[in-house]
Amino acid sequence: MEIINGDREAELIYYGIKQVVKLNDEKVLILDIGGGSNELLIANQEKIFWKKSYPLGVARLLANSNLRIPFQLRKSNLFPTIWRNIYRTFLMSLKNIRLLHWWASGSFETIMAMIRADDPDFESETSTLPEAADIDLANFENLYQKLINSTLKERKQMKGLESMRIEMIVVATLIVKFIIQKLKLRRLIQSNFALKEGVVYEMLN
Repeated sequence: MEIINGDREAELIYYGIKQVVKLNDEKVLILDIGGGSNELLIANQEKIFWKKSYPLGVARLLANSNLRIPFQLRKSNLFPTIWRNIYRTFLMSLKNIRLLHWWASGSFETIMAMIRADDPDFESETSTLPEAADIDLANFENLYQKLINSTLKERKQMKGLESMRIEMIVVATLIVKFIIQKLKLRRLIQSNFALKEGVVYEMLN
């Protein structure tokens, strides 16, 4: 067993995503939302330009905030914790970088599963889910509004949402919404490959 640091974790996530997302010369932002930490990278097909791991995972933020859902956006006690910490850490590092795309993993698998579950054609699909796929921003916005205005009881009935993520998915969507707005991102892609696949890639290469 090997214990790795956050920068090493970010590097392995990059190797995993490279296997299923067609990168090019353009710089992209990669985000992995975890329970204890979030990893962010600036990279293209050739290399990583910048990477960092922040101890602001959804479980950690949830444990340190007074989250009441549904909650009033004007008064929520979640905002002082999440908004201030994310702005100081994520965006101060990224403020001088112009990004057009955002490739993501982690909690995005649940976001994609919930969006697909609301698709009337979802039940009739027989093919396996793609290893990487675009998340329509309008669909994400609809899911975001649905989650932040939902009760625990309502989320327990939502298709595509695993029981272990009933609380954490709300915080994850808040993070995504905030960064999309602040960086004015135009594209969102979810990757099923991340850390584990990055380890395998490195072992085989």
